[in-house]
Amino acid sequence: MIRSFARLLAVDPGFKADHVLAAFVSIPVAKYSKREEQVAFFDRLLERLRNVPGVSAAGVVTDIPLYGGSSTGFDVDGRPSALPGQRAMTDYRMINSDYFAAMGMRMVKGRAFAHYDTEAAPGVVIINETMASRYFAGEDPIGQRLDLSDRPRDLREIVGVVADVRNYGVDAEVKPEVYVPFLQSAAGYLSSMTSALTIVVRSTIDPTALGQTLREQVQALDKDQPVSEIKTMEWYLADSMAQRRFNMLLLGTFAGLALVLAAVGIYGVIAYTVTQRTHEMGIRIALGARGGDILRLVFSNAMATTITGIVIGLGAAFALTRLLQSLLYQVTATDPVVFVTIPLLLMAVATIATYLPARRAMKVNPITALREP
Repeated sequence: MIRSFARLLAVDPGFKADHVLAAFVSIPVAKYSKREEQVAFFDRLLERLRNVPGVSAAGVVTDIPLYGGSSTGFDVDGRPSALPGQRAMTDYRMINSDYFAAMGMRMVKGRAFAHYDTEAAPGVVIINETMASRYFAGEDPIGQRLDLSDRPRDLREIVGVVADVRNYGVDAEVKPEVYVPFLQSAAGYLSSMTSALTIVVRSTIDPTALGQTLREQVQALDKDQPVSEIKTMEWYLADSMAQRRFNMLLLGTFAGLALVLAAVGIYGVIAYTVTQRTHEMGIRIALGARGGDILRLVFSNAMATTITGIVIGLGAAFALTRLLQSLLYQVTATDPVVFVTIPLLLMAVATIATYLPARRAMKVNPITALREP
């Protein structure tokens, strides 16, 4: 479990979570009934946030990373559908031109969205690496066109490829994904689906210090507009792994206690057994046995018992740890590092438990040992 969690911490989520603040803004459709009003609200808010001292980029997105997203059907222009009557599916996110900069996402090829990608401009789209490798293997996706709608057709030219983001958690498989520009698609999205978007702000200072400022900028546009879920992306990243962290701490604590009890038990039993043989050792020394002979005798008996127990334990562990497979990430239930390290630890405990009392017994005067019952 510990190795699995360490692997999770090393996973690149596809964005830089440090110095990023996120906030959920949902404007009332009853008040902002027109598409233009909804788009203008978020556009003005982003412009105000860019002018706040300490803000290096301000973005907007329909679904924040790590917590899933919306999906849509699509076709590659000029290609027949793989299955007649069915369309391939891809995740769908609407973003503004500064979103990638705000999230610290890396452009692999092509360009990011620009201020001129508006509703009056030709439709454009950016895809992730997974979609590029799955649907455009061996060819350049830049310049290809995707149809993201049934009626009317929504043909969009691919202008860029962005690095994959773990949108369903750091341990989940990356899905194909498309990004469409906010100014080009916001009106239809906001009016038909929701009026809620997530604002993300990258800062050069502590992002938590911008929480109140962000709230003030929203209320400067509309004093009755609430802002919720003001949290850093580092918090969201930690929260997405909270269940695995809890499982690791819970099971790891019990496993640690079991290991300590096993070590104490091995030490206690072997040390007691060796101590009980003090009389025998005295006789052997009196008959001419050397210290090395006594040590080899004690170790051979103790190690035989220890190795037998370890073999039985390994067999049981191989059978039972498979129940943990669903809780592991990039670590097998029969991970060789664990199955080598723990037996070596128990062998070390058994060695210490054997050597210390045996060493004391070897120093005992044979006459004194023979007098003991």
